[in-house]
Amino acid sequence: MSGWTPLSYGSALRGMSAASAGANRALRELSTGRRINSAADDAAGSAVAMGFESRMRCGAKIDQNVQTGVSILQLAEGGLGTVSNLLVRARELAMQSASDGIGDQERSYLQIEMDQLLREIDHTACTTQWNDESPIAAVHADVGFVLDVSGSMSGEIAAVRAALTNFRAACVYSGVDVAFGFASVGDDRDDQTHLQVDIGEPDFDSQLATISLSGWAQDPYSALIQTSGAVELPGGGWEPDAFTWRQNSTRHIIQVTDTGRETDVIPDSIPDDESSVASMVASQGVAVHVIAPSSRHDVFDGIAAGTGGSIQDIGPSNGSGVSEAMDRIAELIAARGEERTPLEIITGYGSGDKVEVGQPFDATATGLGLSNVDVSTKSGALDALNRIDSAIDQVSAGRASFGAETRRLQSILDQNARANESLASSKMHIEDTDIAQSSAALLRQQVLGQAGQQVMSRIHNLNRNLLLTLIS
Repeated sequence: MSGWTPLSYGSALRGMSAASAGANRALRELSTGRRINSAADDAAGSAVAMGFESRMRCGAKIDQNVQTGVSILQLAEGGLGTVSNLLVRARELAMQSASDGIGDQERSYLQIEMDQLLREIDHTACTTQWNDESPIAAVHADVGFVLDVSGSMSGEIAAVRAALTNFRAACVYSGVDVAFGFASVGDDRDDQTHLQVDIGEPDFDSQLATISLSGWAQDPYSALIQTSGAVELPGGGWEPDAFTWRQNSTRHIIQVTDTGRETDVIPDSIPDDESSVASMVASQGVAVHVIAPSSRHDVFDGIAAGTGGSIQDIGPSNGSGVSEAMDRIAELIAARGEERTPLEIITGYGSGDKVEVGQPFDATATGLGLSNVDVSTKSGALDALNRIDSAIDQVSAGRASFGAETRRLQSILDQNARANESLASSKMHIEDTDIAQSSAALLRQQVLGQAGQQVMSRIHNLNRNLLLTLIS
């Protein structure tokens, strides 16, 4: 009587182990719903599925990026809608004022409302913000020159006048709406009345050319504190007034001087240390840029640094180096404007897959050409009508542009949704299990496993009987 050999016993055991492994694999597929649970299940399929997974997750971020772009464009378009309504009301006022049916007194009332409308246009443009930046307002910079008119400054003042054209051009080229003002500062020992033009006044250039020199200089610290608006100093006509800064503008004072501290003319309320002066001026949001000979830098270093400004070196006389100093300051101010660029929206899986939307638009009164609108006279009202019509056209074009760009981004959203759906479907076909097939495989392996157990049991019984027979 022959029994089962070790070789046949090993074959049966191996078959039973294979059935158990197959059953476990089928159970894993059924419990997870995935055919590929590790790279060992299907190396190539796993790599392809991982690529699809990466694209799907990036697709979700693309949706988020584009939705953010849509929100910004809708914000900008809404702001322009408000500005458009204000312009329509402004046009009504201009039409009413242009009619002979009202008199000068009534026109003065219309001017009051017009002034408020223009202020609200500025307010709307500047406060329509996303991440503290407005898509419908240019960067505004107010620059007040504080000019030392002591007798040695003729060359420097002439150089400032000559450099203004390039200064303006650098700011405008970078998208900065710049407005100038100046104050001449001299010593009250000459009982001199200072000359001053406020920020944005139209006669800035002509008045700057009329500055006359005196024998002495005012203390530069008191001049800075007074013109910045930090302190109103009591005294005679030699003291400059505080500049009237525009709303939502960056504020700069450019002090041109070759003077050190004039301690014998310092008012009692003026501190005599740089840090205190810098703190007072900075509290007004003013950055101080000083143009002075290097021998005077120790007087102003702390003020320039403490207000976020700069100090520029010039030659000892005759205005040498002033033009270059003005150019460097213009670069610092213009840098803010260069930050205004169209939005770059990543719309694909590569760094080059992007679109630019939201071209910078200036919906402030200045940007729309509505500075100093005057409806207090009939002729002014007629001029205002033309200017307001032009502004309405600009705003309408801006709204149309924002609307078209919004529709473009919405189309990108639709396309991205279809792409993500296709990716999900492809990934599913590669990675997900076939429930019917896995169920059948599980049943098959279970049957094979049970059969293997029966075979192993018979082998054990036969070999035991054979052993007993040999013993007996």
